Amino acid sequence: MVKVDKGIIKTEIQSININLTRINLPKINHLVIECEKVLIDIYDNINLLKILDSITADLNLNVLNRIIHNFEPQGHSVVYILKESHLAVHSWPELGYLHFDLVTCGNKAFSIKSVNKIFENKLKPGKLKLIKINY
Repeated sequence: MVKVDKGIIKTEIQSININLTRINLPKINHLVIECEKVLIDIYDNINLLKILDSITADLNLNVLNRIIHNFEPQGHSVVYILKESHLAVHSWPELGYLHFDLVTCGNKAFSIKSVNKIFENKLKPGKLKLIKINY
């Protein structure tokens, strides 16, 4: 585990490789991303979708469909169906918290540094935690 203090953004990165005997199964790349103390407007689902569209574009992901559910009085769950697999996002605006699950199959893996930079720039969280799981 690496903790990096970058001024106001504190980043924690973990990488987990699970070596299972997987015969005739796809390689799975799974990123869990937690953003705390998000200062941008995540109450507005239109603003959140613009940010998510920008993140998927920056990661060169192919969006096939997206589904959003708005909770009352606040909060959203968003699922992007990707050609590569899926991105699920859950928000707690009252806590300034976002949780992401990004799963890709095959050779579509990401540099943790590039993902870190994209999420820092787009969401400006006070704390960012990235967990990379490969299996």
